[in-house]
Amino acid sequence: MHATANNTSAAPTVSINADSDILSPAWLRAVAELAQGRGPVRFTPGGGVLLDRPLSRQERLKLPPIQELHPRLIDLPTDRFAAARRADAEFDAFVSRYTVPHAYAGYRLVVIPIADGLDAAQLRAIADMAEAFGHGVIRLTADVSIRLPNVPEALLRPLWRKLTRASLIHAGSRAKAA
Repeated sequence: MHATANNTSAAPTVSINADSDILSPAWLRAVAELAQGRGPVRFTPGGGVLLDRPLSRQERLKLPPIQELHPRLIDLPTDRFAAARRADAEFDAFVSRYTVPHAYAGYRLVVIPIADGLDAAQLRAIADMAEAFGHGVIRLTADVSIRLPNVPEALLRPLWRKLTRASLIHAGSRAKAA
């Protein structure tokens, strides 16, 4: 992984060139730290990060290398998941709009759309949530969304609450994000 500055566009761009779209929470926290006081962070297809003020070479070099992560999936109880969806219409709307069934039964991929820039606190919150709920795996996609790919259904409800508190999703929205 290496970072380069591109000052030809209206907003300064830091391009993060990596062989993988998988990001670590440490990388996202490093971007959050660098973004502090620079305004919202916007991601571009292809792994670019847009900041309102350019980074110095020294700051770009502080970004940790992106590492391939291999989560260890385990079987967790899923019986309460269906009951929680039936009992809470807002939670059911979150599951319908922001998640996709995972290839491994009992897990889901959670989509966090990025319509606007994210502030440093939101980036840190995503990194924390990836570690707590998604095996430390974060994916930045070409459609400019952040995805937590390995979230157990048993942990979706507390994740939903944290995403809502961090203003990363809108509770009760029925339009599909994924």
